[in-house]
Amino acid sequence: HARFQTGVYPDELHWRGGISLPTAVREACNVWKSDAVIAAAVLDEGLGAAAAEVAGWEGARLAQDDVIDKPPGTGPVGYHMDSSYISRNFTPSFNSVTVWLALDDTDSSNGGLEYAVGSHLWHNNDSLAPAAAFHTSSSDHRAVAMAAASAAGVPNPEFRCPTLRAGDALVHHQDVWHGSPPNSTTDRPRRAVVGHYLPPQAAFALPSPLEAAPGEDTASYIYARYKHLGTPALDEAFFPVVHSTPPHPPRSEWIDKYLRRAEPLLAPAAA
Repeated sequence: HARFQTGVYPDELHWRGGISLPTAVREACNVWKSDAVIAAAVLDEGLGAAAAEVAGWEGARLAQDDVIDKPPGTGPVGYHMDSSYISRNFTPSFNSVTVWLALDDTDSSNGGLEYAVGSHLWHNNDSLAPAAAFHTSSSDHRAVAMAAASAAGVPNPEFRCPTLRAGDALVHHQDVWHGSPPNSTTDRPRRAVVGHYLPPQAAFALPSPLEAAPGEDTASYIYARYKHLGTPALDEAFFPVVHSTPPHPPRSEWIDKYLRRAEPLLAPAAA
């Protein structure tokens, strides 16, 4: 049974000992609510400022985090676009930047993050996104990306897996196709903390299932639970403002008070 520092469970837990396949990738979503050390990473103002600068925004909110663990012998992560999970829920249309923080040295042999180079510029790939499976059972983790490339008229897409040291970060666009190969090593884990950021003025683009008309598209099940009925505004309790500049709302006041819970745990590492 998982135990969490704050007593609050993450929004999703993909993998449970004794139940899940030992070769399955472990993932938890929105762990910032469960553990102040994870929160100290994804709610860091400098990280939010970096995401905003890369995206050309005047600030950044946290949409969600992911904590991913690929022990030796675990399988791949299927190619996908973050926009199909995150960006479709919000306005404006370009609204998501991902910061991927490596906790281990990573490369292709231990299942490092891999990109289809330039795929954020491909066309007609939205229709293929629902077929993408993060937790894939396919032996070909690139299959959906290859189909997207074909639909975009790109016959020979380039795939690239950057070599990272622990502590390095990758930043990518919401529409880039990415995944990762299996961890084929026997002694090298591949762990990461991931932050998905929105611009400070982001708002819900889709209604909650509780207020939608029959047949109307709705916000996804993770995000819909945090939508207030009758308004598209995002609640800072669930989508905290990590970094901002006027005239947008300032950094959420409660963040730094919460992060003080992590200071005793971070102090030995800093020393």
